[in-house]
Amino acid sequence: MTNKQYLLTSSTEATGLLSLFVGGRYILISNGELSANGLKPISFWIQRGQSGERTEYAEFDWEAKSLQFGKHDERRNVALSEGTQDQLSVFYHLALTAPHSGRFKLALTTGRKFNQYEYQVIGEEALETPLGVLKTQHLANVTQEAGNRTDIWLAVDHHYLPVRFMLTAQKGEILDHVIAELR
Repeated sequence: MTNKQYLLTSSTEATGLLSLFVGGRYILISNGELSANGLKPISFWIQRGQSGERTEYAEFDWEAKSLQFGKHDERRNVALSEGTQDQLSVFYHLALTAPHSGRFKLALTTGRKFNQYEYQVIGEEALETPLGVLKTQHLANVTQEAGNRTDIWLAVDHHYLPVRFMLTAQKGEILDHVIAELR
């Protein structure tokens, strides 16, 4: 595959009572190339809330095998390993490289930090969604950061698209996204 580009965007905003505590939108943009091994990000941008002070970037230099990330004035560099993803591309990369088996490692940047994660296939599960019951492959992060846990469900009959993402933080907060529409 050559010269196949992708552009992903995501915008999330708290509503209801939660909006009193979490203000503004979370906007994520990832672009890069579609390769034989899944997505290959070139750049990633995230704005957390309304303040430009909460905007971070990641630039992937695959030739130099270097990842630069952070705020504009606080950039860090790390070695870029094959298959590294950003906070948005990772979900579609997992879909493109599915089905998964056993344990596998994945390097990921959030724009703020960079970590290596290990995921494990929990198994197939029936997941109740607004679209009905979906047959899914459940993945869980087994190398959790300070009590955080990440679970991802990929829809087996819908090209393994991510249909649920749940982050459980060490303080017990849960961020749970479940698909509401598929077009």
